[in-house]
Formats: sequence, structure tokens, C-alpha cells
Amino acid sequence: MEDEKIIELFIQRSDDALKETEKKYGGYLMTIVRNILVDAEDCSECINDTYLKAWNMIPESKPEFLQGYLGKIARNMALNRIQASSAKKRGNGKALQVLEEFSDLASESSFEDDAVNKIVLSDVFRSFVDSLADEDKMIFVKRYWYFMSIQEIADEMRLGKSKVKVTLLRLRTKLKERLEKEGFEL
Repeated sequence: MEDEKIIELFIQRSDDALKETEKKYGGYLMTIVRNILVDAEDCSECINDTYLKAWNMIPESKPEFLQGYLGKIARNMALNRIQASSAKKRGNGKALQVLEEFSDLASESSFEDDAVNKIVLSDVFRSFVDSLADEDKMIFVKRYWYFMSIQEIADEMRLGKSKVKVTLLRLRTKLKERLEKEGFEL
């Protein structure tokens, strides 16, 4: 079913919206969540929470790109679940490991928790990713958005594991330079 029709089902409050969303995007969302959370029950709960949040939000905000919209909700739900629980125990440390790769990028005070800084930071990240060559962009997104392991990225992209590691290191360095240029204290 086309996304526009699924969105229309959400707006009409039809139960078919959830069935069609599950049919079309269930596997995609599970992949995102499974890369962050390991426990199957947590993954299922997170997917159900994603559908509930979409159900509650779609009448007010009509997404242009449903797959990305749902993916972002699922990813945030999984990250919130890790934050609310013991990351090492429930997430098996995978998401924490990926996030720790950025630990040398910023001090605690670098990114104050206000709306303006969040918007600026979001724009800087978006601009940075958009500026990357296709292969670098794919590696960066697979690692830091989908939380794929270095081995998974190497296998999927048919690259050497060391090439992926070096590329990620180089990209983090470039991102750090970009953030410093934009005035973020690192």
C-alpha cells in the first residue's frame, strides 16, 4: 500500500493503518530497534510504542516521508529505553559503544540543553552528512544512525573492516572540525 493511503488510514483512525504499517515497515523498524536493543521483548515493546506514537501524532503532523518518520520514532524509542534502563545490561553495550565513539568530541558543557543549540547542532550534523561522498555517507549513517557494527558495515558494503574503521575515524575528525568552526566548544 502506498504511504499516502496509510497516512490517510491513520487520519481516519482506521485499525488498518497499524496493520498496513506493520506489513510494510515492520521488518525495517525491527532492524533499527534490534541494532540498539538486544532483548526480543524490549524490541517488540519498542515497535508497539512506535506504532502508538505514530497513531497519536499523525493526525496533527502529516509526515512527507513515512518510512523515515517511523524510523526516527523507533530509533528514539529504543534510545530512550536504553537511557531509562541499564545500557550495559539491556542494550548489551552496542549502542553505548557507538555513542562512546563521540565521547572525545565534546565536553559536558559543549551542547547546552536549550532549543536553539539543539536546532543549530541538528543543522550542523545534517549539513555535515550532506557534504559527504556517497560511500562515506553510507558508512556514517549505518554506524551512527542504525548502530550497525563495523563488521556488519564492512560485510554489507563489501569493504575491509580496517577501511570502515579508518573512514569512521576520519569522519569523526572532520565532524569535530566542523563543530569547532561552527562555534561549539570541544
